[in-house]
Amino acid sequence: MTNFVALGTAGELAQHAEAVCSLPDVQLHTESANPLDANVHDGLILLDIDDKAYWVDAALEAGLPVLATHPIQRPDKGRRNESTTPLCVLSQARLLRSHKSIQENLLLDNRISYYELKLTWDSTQFSTKRSDVQTQMGLIACDLLHLISGPVDELYGHTRNFFHAGPVEDWAMASLRMRNGCEALLQLVDYPGLANSLEIRSYAAGGGHMGEVAIPLEWQVEDLRVYYDNFLGCICKRQQPMVGWREVHESYRLLYWMRVSARADRVMHARELQW
Repeated sequence: MTNFVALGTAGELAQHAEAVCSLPDVQLHTESANPLDANVHDGLILLDIDDKAYWVDAALEAGLPVLATHPIQRPDKGRRNESTTPLCVLSQARLLRSHKSIQENLLLDNRISYYELKLTWDSTQFSTKRSDVQTQMGLIACDLLHLISGPVDELYGHTRNFFHAGPVEDWAMASLRMRNGCEALLQLVDYPGLANSLEIRSYAAGGGHMGEVAIPLEWQVEDLRVYYDNFLGCICKRQQPMVGWREVHESYRLLYWMRVSARADRVMHARELQW
């Protein structure tokens, strides 16, 4: 029997329990006297909780495999040391990338020359700190950006606080030139009380074609099951993470890069970034 322990909100835990219930010989526990005890648990599931970076580091140090949503660390901390203990990231970008509407819209015959990604949300609907929500949304968008067209060569970032006081922006925009020559525009907006649902909208143009699509950014049970199957495979050393630290490192770097460019108020090339 494989035993996982999960930390998160009640709604999340119920959905994850439903995803796991059909997996043979797997149990998901939502309470534990010591979630970091590798002698009792075979894996730690970290969802929308505060201090997630602490839990990730503590679990990996204890040799406990981790499956976690973004953010798994502070975006300005640089690259985490590689660990032999499995770390899998629950990023909706991987599932969005294979979404039929996204495939059609992004003209995956390599003719795409320009596209936009816009992610909107309302941080008051989340239980975690607004700074963590902002980072989580930014990383999902950056994951998808890299999956669509690969590395970024240069960008010009802008950040503002239109709706909230404090050091964390609620509006961010970046104009990007990708290494493959494609131009892109990324926009992240935290609308307090205005974003009725969490969605990502994409607009693409290329080869004489244009397209636009909006997709709700909501986990489905079948999506989660795919990640749990992969997590089990990683624990048994049969698979590599669908989204692991190596994959998301560039997303942390890109989010940090956007903020550095915004503070400098100028275009920044990849070779200028100290990371």
